[in-house]
Amino acid sequence: MSTHRKVFENAWPYSLSMATGFIVQAVDSTMVAPMGSAALAALGVAGAASFIPNSFTMGLITSVQKRVAASENIEDRSRALTANMILGMILALPFSALFFIFAKQIAGFYTRGEAVELAADFIRFFCPSFIFSSMSQAVNGYWIGALKSKTRLSITVAVTVMNVLGNLVLAPRYGLPGVAVSSAIAITGGFGLNIYLTMRFEGFRFRVFRISEVLEDLKVVFGVSLHQMSLALTLNAAVALVGLIGVEALAVANVVGTLSLPALYLGIGYGVATGSFLIKALAKNDRQVARHIAMLAFKQVAAISVALAFAILIFSAPIRHWFFKDPVTFDLARTPFVLLALLVVIDGVGCAIQRFHFVSDGLRQSFTIMTAVQWGLFIPLAFAAVKFGGISYPGYLTLHVGQRLLIGLLLYWAWRRRLERV
Repeated sequence: MSTHRKVFENAWPYSLSMATGFIVQAVDSTMVAPMGSAALAALGVAGAASFIPNSFTMGLITSVQKRVAASENIEDRSRALTANMILGMILALPFSALFFIFAKQIAGFYTRGEAVELAADFIRFFCPSFIFSSMSQAVNGYWIGALKSKTRLSITVAVTVMNVLGNLVLAPRYGLPGVAVSSAIAITGGFGLNIYLTMRFEGFRFRVFRISEVLEDLKVVFGVSLHQMSLALTLNAAVALVGLIGVEALAVANVVGTLSLPALYLGIGYGVATGSFLIKALAKNDRQVARHIAMLAFKQVAAISVALAFAILIFSAPIRHWFFKDPVTFDLARTPFVLLALLVVIDGVGCAIQRFHFVSDGLRQSFTIMTAVQWGLFIPLAFAAVKFGGISYPGYLTLHVGQRLLIGLLLYWAWRRRLERV
């Protein structure tokens, strides 16, 4: 029977490695903040737009994880990784081309004026990295499935260091494009390090794969990616709505989104890492063990998320001073930071539950729940409130927090029900 310690020891390295994504975005926002609200808004626009291709290929993590966790044979594992890296490259190539060609049109969907040009420049310099990011997701699935999340953490820390150093060198001289280039170089270097370590320590070699295996992988990839695309499109629609409120609101939304990432990554990290235990338990049809593992993860995620929420509330003023250099955005962010504290708790536990659906073949059910709430309720309501009601950004964020809570509750209810039928 898994214990709190066993779950924590496997989950914390992966959660921490994902949380370094927060460090990258926080550093990016810190470097961009002195450039003004337009630059900060442009960074948020570019980040939201780039989340679409990243989400489309995120299913590669789960497809490789499931195959690696179910086999100890290096040949099987090598075939799984080879096939999914090639899938990742094929899926990401069109996005890189389209984002490069239509960067200005994409940026114009979210905002107006100076922020459009700034966001377009960022997208053009950053979009080639979509290919390497996609293939790295497949390798990340390997490390998770092999229960070697500490190796993945080491790689991610190295990538984070590369990004921070690149920002310090390039951002002061080249501005927002320098931030984009720094991120792209770090992602590319991370992929190279991933491949080297799998070859060096795991004995991985590129292998000829079976078409039948690829077809099965595609089902998982698209099943998971549909969830992520639904989330990504909701995020992008939300950014466009906030853009209608104003540039200052978009700048605040970028920072609020960045600061919500630790809890979101925490939940995803726990869900993905703990998922390897769940796969083994469900393969043995052991529902009791699966529920026990899930409950241990829920308790740990909730405790850490609540601690993060208190930190945000206590240090609200100095954090706002750090990112917002003018009094308008500083004051506008006051109420959103209170709502942010609620959001980190909801997202921490909710994202863990979502990942449990992924590894227990609950893809269709969780996709239905997320899509129904996001597109059937939240987006229409938020659009009406912004377009016709003249709602402020704090009011909009209240709606966002409410829909995230509803999704989390429905996902938990569905998870418990499906576990009874396993």
